[in-house]
Amino acid sequence: MSTYDAFTISGYHVKSRQGMDHWSAILEEWILTIERYSRLCEGREAPFVFTEVANVGLLAAAVWRSGGIATQEYVATKGVKHRPKWTGRVDLWLYSNGKEQILEAKLNNLPVEHNQDVSGFVEEKLGIALEDARQSKSTMDVDSLGTLFIVPSITLNQVKRLDDSDEEYVYHQRLEEYIDAILDTNNYQAAAWCFPKEMRYTPDEEGFEEGIKGDGKVYPGVVLLLKKYR
Repeated sequence: MSTYDAFTISGYHVKSRQGMDHWSAILEEWILTIERYSRLCEGREAPFVFTEVANVGLLAAAVWRSGGIATQEYVATKGVKHRPKWTGRVDLWLYSNGKEQILEAKLNNLPVEHNQDVSGFVEEKLGIALEDARQSKSTMDVDSLGTLFIVPSITLNQVKRLDDSDEEYVYHQRLEEYIDAILDTNNYQAAAWCFPKEMRYTPDEEGFEEGIKGDGKVYPGVVLLLKKYR
């Protein structure tokens, strides 16, 4: 499912026969939650420019909004088989549509204009989350998920160059290409993306001359990847 118009880029994809069907409703609510947050803040801040914890919080909100229940910082026994165990905290515990799962998340920035191998980037960063998921699963008889929030950034100068192009919607199309490059890695069982219209301002707009963080950059959206540990 995907939405395309002159302002909004959002969508989600859940692979079939992976025991992840309940994530369709969750990811739809996740998109709506980010859109509402960005709209009410009038583009002056967005949850995906904050910390990993803030982003997991919105995912928890989406679980609740879709009819499930969720708890952040869930206390659990961590460790791997035949090794010493310890008490730690799981980023998110959820129960949705009869399915109990735990989730470990990481947040990383990947600029819109970059020279990185996207497949290698996703494998490395999502692999760290999956390792945490492996540790958190321990003796729990539940699915353990690794989650990666990828936040793009683009400088205001780069936005201006795209905006000054003679072609229509070049900035929009560049973001679509960015999303497609991540999805083309196929290294996930569910994915979602949200690029709210309020966050895709240009350098000419009053109040945004220095960017949302005062660093001369725009943070137009977020891509979310989910993958089960084994």
